Amino acid sequence: MPKIPSEKEIKTIIAAKRGSMVEFLRLAVTHSNPCMPENEGGDGPNAQDLVVAKLRQLGLEPEVRPLAGGDSGRGPSVAPAAAGTGLDYTDRRNVIAVWKGRGSGRSLTLNSHADIVGPADRAAWKHPPFSAHFEEGVILGRGSCDAKGSLTTYLYAIECLRELGFEPSGDIVFESVPDEEGGGLGAVDGAQHFPTDGVLIGEPTDLDVMPGTRGACGLYIRVRGREAHSGVAFLGVNAILNAQKYISAITDLQRRLDLEHRHPLWDTYPVAHVFNIATIKGGKFGGVVPEQCDIGVTCGCIGGETTADLRAWVQAALDDVTQQDSWLRDHPPEITWTRPSFEPSACPPDHPLVQLLARAVEEASGRAPSVRAMTAGTDLRAFAERGIAGANFGPGRLDQGHAANERIAVADMERALAALLRFIPRWTNTG
Repeated sequence: MPKIPSEKEIKTIIAAKRGSMVEFLRLAVTHSNPCMPENEGGDGPNAQDLVVAKLRQLGLEPEVRPLAGGDSGRGPSVAPAAAGTGLDYTDRRNVIAVWKGRGSGRSLTLNSHADIVGPADRAAWKHPPFSAHFEEGVILGRGSCDAKGSLTTYLYAIECLRELGFEPSGDIVFESVPDEEGGGLGAVDGAQHFPTDGVLIGEPTDLDVMPGTRGACGLYIRVRGREAHSGVAFLGVNAILNAQKYISAITDLQRRLDLEHRHPLWDTYPVAHVFNIATIKGGKFGGVVPEQCDIGVTCGCIGGETTADLRAWVQAALDDVTQQDSWLRDHPPEITWTRPSFEPSACPPDHPLVQLLARAVEEASGRAPSVRAMTAGTDLRAFAERGIAGANFGPGRLDQGHAANERIAVADMERALAALLRFIPRWTNTG
């Protein structure tokens, strides 16, 4: 029977690893690339190099898998349909290592991302965003929470289990991916070439178990009117006022979908189908009736739905507005679907992976975790599309991700690590 770490061993090794784990995460923050957008990633070396060195230290031989397509390095070779981000993939490479099991248990992928978003307004930061400032048990810096805190915790779960003499029955695949913020092509590659029986996606869930993610589509609407002098505005057709009709139709649709389309993983949220009216632009100056108004929207869907469903629902709502207005019938809006575009995912809350993880979190933290969807899109969808059960799980809070003064508490990482040291043996040693 494979050795399962005892409670005493778990507590002892976490205490022993605290300083090393802090130092690794601080280095990971200073190793700031790759980034989205690319020119805001700082001057540090590629974080994937740090991950490669760590895996080799653990006795695993990582495979470094380029995502670039063609000589130019522009565009991915693994998922052409998802291309179009405009990123340079020359130095965006997957780092994947396999800890081979004894062959009789369930396999598991531990996936987290090394890429980050840019720091935006650096003046809003108390300390330089790539300095990895450490104070009172908190590490501050871009990427510390989203998601290098999870990446570090997953790596140290493997280190702890190997040092404790644990031998998994099923394979454990560790993946550090470089493109979660840009489009998820690293996860697509990992899910395609290293399929397993289950996956954990390292994201800041505040130690809650989140086996679902939202889907979304970008939408661009151009509404046309007719110019006129503002003194005789009644002779014109105001494009902004007509655009308002479409905005009202979109917000009404969001409310209707929340009433008619429900999913248990989204029931705790005040809004499930999150629609964001993101941009609006129209008009020239106060003396002219605006002849054009452009609207940018991000439309959201939930588990059990598809982006094709979402586009059809939105299109029908927009068509209804058009047909009810004589001007708009003759001058329909230009409708373009844009990025982002990704499918939702949902693993049943009663799935064994979800239940085992929830029990491990409760034992490690003394708190029963909430089991619900994540309101963001994550790399979980790449695995869900291949029928692989999984959940988002990690230390830190989502509201810290992409924010100024992003931070993570070391104590949260330790609690997440304690949960993983309970969950991984139970999952991989069950056939």
